[in-house]
Amino acid sequence: MLILSFIGFCFLLKIIFEVSKSLYTSLFPSKPLQERYGKDSWAVVTGASDGIGKGFANVLAKHGFKICLIARNLQKLEKVKQEIVQQYKETEVKIVAADFQKSLDVGFYDKIYEELKGLDVSILVNNVGVGNSGFFHQDSDEITDEYLLVNILPQMMMTKKLIPKFLKRPIKSAIVNVSSILGGKATPYAAMYTATKAFDDFLSRCLSIEYRNKIDLLSFRPGSVTSQLTFGRKKDLFVTISPEECAEGCLKDLGKRTFSAGHFKHELHRIIIEIVPEWAMFMFIGLVGPFVVRMQYASQKKWKEEQMGKVR
Repeated sequence: MLILSFIGFCFLLKIIFEVSKSLYTSLFPSKPLQERYGKDSWAVVTGASDGIGKGFANVLAKHGFKICLIARNLQKLEKVKQEIVQQYKETEVKIVAADFQKSLDVGFYDKIYEELKGLDVSILVNNVGVGNSGFFHQDSDEITDEYLLVNILPQMMMTKKLIPKFLKRPIKSAIVNVSSILGGKATPYAAMYTATKAFDDFLSRCLSIEYRNKIDLLSFRPGSVTSQLTFGRKKDLFVTISPEECAEGCLKDLGKRTFSAGHFKHELHRIIIEIVPEWAMFMFIGLVGPFVVRMQYASQKKWKEEQMGKVR
C-alpha cells in the first residue's frame, strides 16, 4: 500500500510540475514575435493549404509576418492567399507549389530554397505530414513510402537548408517542427505514424540544443485538431481544437521550451499519456484497438464520400 501511495504521489508531482510549466508560459509571455525575430520578416509554412498549416499561416499573418505558403495544390494555395490578404490587407503572401511526395527527386529542395533566396525568412514551420491508423500490414507500399517521404524528409531537409540562412541573421530565428502528441509514446495501430513523428520529435530536440544561441527550435506535439488529417473531426470541449487555437498555443511557447503540445487541452492530454505506464497503455489499446480501428475506417470512408459529394 505504501508503494502504491508513493507511486501515486510521484504521478501527482509530475502533473503539478508539467501544468505549472504550461501556466508559466501562458502568464509570462515573451516579447512580441516580430520584435524577437524581425520586423517585416517572412514566415515559411509547409502543408499550408489546410488544417494546422493554414492555421499557422493565419496566426503568423495576424502577428504581422509576411507569409510564404508551401503545399502541392496550387488552387488551394491561391485560395488561402486570398483569404489572408483580404483579412490582413498589409500582409504580403507568396506561394510555392511543391509536392513533398516527390522529395527524392534530384534538386527538389534546392528549387524550394531558390524561391526563398531573396526573402528575410525568420520562422520556418515544418507542418506537412500524413497520418492514418490501422493494421500495419494493410498499408500499401505507396502509403508506407508516403510516410517516409512526407513525415520525415521535409522536416529534415527544410531545416537543413534554412539553418545556414538563419545563422547569418543578426537576430534570432525560429523553427517549429510539427510532431504529434503520439510521437512521445509508441502507439499500436498507428505504428508508422507514431514512429515517423517520434523521429521528428527527437531530431527537433537534438537540434534545439545545437543551435540554441541563434535559433529557437521547438518540437510541437499537438493533439486532435479539426483538419483533413482527422477526417473532419469537430471541435469539442475536451480534446479537439481549431487550427488557429493550435497555432496560437504553439507560438506562446516558442523560445521558452524545446517541446510543447501548445494548447492547454493538449498539454493535459500529453501529460496523461506520458505518465501512464506503457504496459497499461498497451493492455488498454490491445483490448479496444481493433474496435476503434474499425470505427475509424468507417468514419474515414464516410468523410471521403462527403468530400467527393462536395466536389461534384
